[in-house]
Amino acid sequence: MFVGEPLSAMSSNPVLLGLIQRKFHMLDFWRFGLDVHEVMATRIIRMMTGELSQREAHRMIVEKQTAYSNAQLAGIQGLLTGGPLVAGREMIEVYQLAVRANCARLSNAR
Repeated sequence: MFVGEPLSAMSSNPVLLGLIQRKFHMLDFWRFGLDVHEVMATRIIRMMTGELSQREAHRMIVEKQTAYSNAQLAGIQGLLTGGPLVAGREMIEVYQLAVRANCARLSNAR
């Protein structure tokens, strides 16, 4: 994509079209940061009060390993199909979904 390139040329490129349609907004990163904060704070408070079970502690480690592996696979697939921008977005999305799921699960367990 070049400056002054007509939109019709951009819309014929499926990679660029996909990026335009799945554009990340700054609010997504704010929400991601807030979700990360909530998950970490909940787990730290549970550790400090002795309410963190051994199962939850083990789950934290397994979830981190799983999210890392899934992000790497998504990044490889994105790199092969759409380039570095797509790879980065796919990897971020894996982490966002994992953190959002943790946030929902931990808030229901209260």
